Amino acid sequence: MTQSTYANKALQLLAEGLKEEFVQSINEDDKFVELLMEKANQFVAEQIPFTDEEAAYDLGLLLFERLLLTTH
Repeated sequence: MTQSTYANKALQLLAEGLKEEFVQSINEDDKFVELLMEKANQFVAEQIPFTDEEAAYDLGLLLFERLLLTTH
């Protein structure tokens, strides 16, 4: 194996070992949650012409709740 192959394998092992902690840190990040809610609300506004802002927000929240950030 070449030096670069060893380095790549080492990085892959590190990524595998850290992936669950990384996902947990993302899920606990308020900025990430805010961004996803903003994107969900934008998506709803683009897809469905709601006149009731509360219903639009509720749909965005329901979409957000269906997201699952996980590792593979």
